[in-house]
Amino acid sequence: MRYLLPLAVLAGVWAQPPSGFGPGRRGGPPDLERSAPPHPEAALKGTIKGVLKDSASKQPLPYVGVSLYRGDKLITGALSDDQGVFVLQEVPIGRYRLRIQPLGYAPTEKIIETTALRPDLNLGTLYLAESGVELPAVEIQAERSPIQYQPEKIVYAPEKDPTIQGGDAIDVLRKMPAVQVDLDGNLQVRGSGAVRIYVDGKPSLLFANSPSDALRAIPADQIERVELITNPSARYEAEGAVILNIVLKRNRLEGLTLSANAGLTNQMTNASLTLGAKVGRWSHTLNVGGRYRYAGTGYTHFYRTQETPSGPQTLYQAGSFLPRRFATNVFYGGDFTKNAAHSFSWGVNGRNLAFDRQNDLNVRWEGGPWNGVSYTRSARFPLADWGLNANLDYTYRVPARPGQELFLSVQGGYGQRTQRYTLNQVAPLDTFSLQERSTNQGPSYEGQFQADYTHPFGERWKLETGARLNLRGLGTGYQYERWSAATESYLPLPGRQDTLTYTQWIPAAYVSVAWSRDRWLLKAGLRYEYTYNQARFLRGTLPFQQHYQNLFPNLLLSYSLKGVFPLQLSYSQRIRRPWLAELNPFVDASDPRNIQYGNPNLGPELTHALELSAFPFVSVFARYTTQAVQRYAFVDAAGVTHTTFLNAGTQGYYGANLFLRRTFFQDRITLQANGEIGWVNNRAEIGSTLLQNSGWQYSVRGSLQWKPAPSWLVELSGNYNSPRIGLQGLQPVFMFQELGVRKTFAKGRWSVGGLVYNPFYQYLRFQTRLQGPTFFQESITGVPFRVVGVQVRYQQTRAGENFWRRRRSGSPQGLEEEW
Repeated sequence: MRYLLPLAVLAGVWAQPPSGFGPGRRGGPPDLERSAPPHPEAALKGTIKGVLKDSASKQPLPYVGVSLYRGDKLITGALSDDQGVFVLQEVPIGRYRLRIQPLGYAPTEKIIETTALRPDLNLGTLYLAESGVELPAVEIQAERSPIQYQPEKIVYAPEKDPTIQGGDAIDVLRKMPAVQVDLDGNLQVRGSGAVRIYVDGKPSLLFANSPSDALRAIPADQIERVELITNPSARYEAEGAVILNIVLKRNRLEGLTLSANAGLTNQMTNASLTLGAKVGRWSHTLNVGGRYRYAGTGYTHFYRTQETPSGPQTLYQAGSFLPRRFATNVFYGGDFTKNAAHSFSWGVNGRNLAFDRQNDLNVRWEGGPWNGVSYTRSARFPLADWGLNANLDYTYRVPARPGQELFLSVQGGYGQRTQRYTLNQVAPLDTFSLQERSTNQGPSYEGQFQADYTHPFGERWKLETGARLNLRGLGTGYQYERWSAATESYLPLPGRQDTLTYTQWIPAAYVSVAWSRDRWLLKAGLRYEYTYNQARFLRGTLPFQQHYQNLFPNLLLSYSLKGVFPLQLSYSQRIRRPWLAELNPFVDASDPRNIQYGNPNLGPELTHALELSAFPFVSVFARYTTQAVQRYAFVDAAGVTHTTFLNAGTQGYYGANLFLRRTFFQDRITLQANGEIGWVNNRAEIGSTLLQNSGWQYSVRGSLQWKPAPSWLVELSGNYNSPRIGLQGLQPVFMFQELGVRKTFAKGRWSVGGLVYNPFYQYLRFQTRLQGPTFFQESITGVPFRVVGVQVRYQQTRAGENFWRRRRSGSPQGLEEEW
């Protein structure tokens, strides 16, 4: 009986009342549309809940269709979960006919009524009697694709993907269509690295310093879904070329829920715990997760040749590195719904990251004044980064006007990042001998105040308007110390220490209008943002200020072809303000011949985006960016490579996405593929030098999922990203293969999975090439990437609409009624 899901849905949710049993017929219920007068507060909505059980065995009845009728009109419907719990939400107050007709049981109906004083109704435990007709069991499983294409966004739900079990948010995003992730965890979407990351629909301070580090701290099993918003409406802030919204799991079942995960591989250990509790209108969720990554030793090779007054000079570096990473993430979220008009939600998210890396290199010079010089260098890079983010939201829905609502939100965050390195360079010449260390640390903060108002005009028009204020800040103090043989201690270097305080204010307001008719949908919006930046240095450098204002229009036009798919045309203008890491002037000189630092004078880049889509199969797009923030490298007269950031010229990207999915053998086998190809054109004038680099780049990913039995799931997937084309060269290729297997048992409470990453390669090889007017350099990095491991998961639900009543009364029955 319990596996008749699709037939139960058809019978219970979409079936019309049978002849002889409908409204107005003898033996049938009264015609509610005719007998009940219109309720003056019909717009007020509530929730109807209950638990379905077999009257003989007292066992829950899962996957049973429950329908709610007013007269012959179906108002809403739902399926009971694996504990027999059903919930009908957003039900306008009034009198209804509740109909339950599972196969193998006698059809049952009951008249129920909700009022303005009691918009929610708890029916308790409802016992259903078998009809005496035993139908053959038919098992049919039809699951939704984990990837859904919707207007304005692409949604990926990683819950049923066995290849990311035990992973983190980076692993999840590698499976997201249209998203490319490189070796260091940096994101790129449609040719742009300006990806704005949200958590639960809001920007988070946790991603201010290093988005890739913050993503690695979020366990994959805490993620409910990821939304890629390619054409954000005016309601969203204009920051970022696209928005990636990570939605964390929250408990929605009455009672208690528990989920625990633990995994072990040859490179990583992970564990996480999720607790949920829902008591009436209150719900709470707590997620705690930790990961320790101990990947093996990797290798690195570096080659650079440059023209000098004395002729060509070449630098060779080769060696190994050993990284260690420990990350923890804690999330607590809650909701309270007072009634159909007032609701509150809140959340607190904290993360802690500790990273340590040991580098050992052999260095050799050929040509130039240092011809034949060689030496060794060892360096250690400890990093500590923690942050805390909290938000409180309030929503007011006007009971008499469905769709009219006011949303208020306040959010704040604080973080602290400490970055160090210790360098020891041993050479036969004192010129190259060096012992040095540095510290770069400081706080960052962010605050946000937001108000949004939605007002419908009839059934076709809707107006949205609102305002937001963002406050951001960065403080960083850095200091270098060098070993003194005379004092046998480290002494500060006076010319290499300073303190920077950077603040940013962004007030904004917007208006958006939506119109729909038949198969047409039109949305148009305009957003205004004013930006004020200020930087102050403690020593040596004068303070500076920036202020500018922008108008950001966006447009969406959609037409749904009957029975096929919607066609969609969209245009938007976006802004990318420099990230805090790009502004920080701290000089990372851990490799004295390859130093890196930020640029506090950076300005914003502006992007125009145009897209034409035929969901869910194909989309073509064009993006044009001015004053693009680009990574720029040059070699000085001393033979040192400097890497920093500049607002350098323009960048164009023109391409297409393709998505295909096909199932076979009653959904037991699923094939899925998606890819992107695009033409990149980078152009910049730096001083008197014109730099231009263009070409094709593409990415392809595919997966094969096989379900040999209901409790087994096997997936094989792979991904290939071609070299990314930058202003001065090529960024590395990224590719991987994955095999995951998962077996569930004990009615789904336990699952055991195995996974293999990159079985054919012990190391992934990444090659980067850069060149300028007087130099060419190439670096090759080999990262151990063959992973074999096992993951165990346990989940338990003590749920039911009368769960807490039973606990308080001590009665195993609670509210029970036999039908």
